[in-house]
Amino acid sequence: MRRILGIDPGSVITGYGVIDSDGIRDFHIANGSLKIAGDDLPQKLGFILKELTLIIAHWQPTEVAIENVFV
Repeated sequence: MRRILGIDPGSVITGYGVIDSDGIRDFHIANGSLKIAGDDLPQKLGFILKELTLIIAHWQPTEVAIENVFV
């Protein structure tokens, strides 16, 4: 069974979802969003790093998928 963390990055809100997959079926485990704190981009990126580090430590995914960032 693989545990996959999907991340939808954003500078205002970053979304995430966690699923377990056996290759045939996918099972929802968790999802949520982070309301990004910070006044400038370095602060916002630091916030995202800190929060995603906590999410990764908690859910322990074996794989991560990140949506392309577009402006």
